[in-house]
Amino acid sequence: MPEERGLYPRMVLEEQLLFLAELKGVPRSDAAQRLAAWLERLGLARLARSSGCNELSKGMQQKAQFIATRAARARTC
Repeated sequence: MPEERGLYPRMVLEEQLLFLAELKGVPRSDAAQRLAAWLERLGLARLARSSGCNELSKGMQQKAQFIATRAARARTC
């Protein structure tokens, strides 16, 4: 993963991931389902609604970046 994560530092993680998926043409409802699965799988679910990316560790930010790319794909796994 790149050193610079390209995430909005103060935006709440879940909203940011939904926004990025919508930019890639994924309907918000579909993106929300995909994101929920990935957030749970990678251990970010409890932080997603309350934390901005600047509050996450570098590793968690990299996981968020990974989730952003996966949520825009046709399949969740």
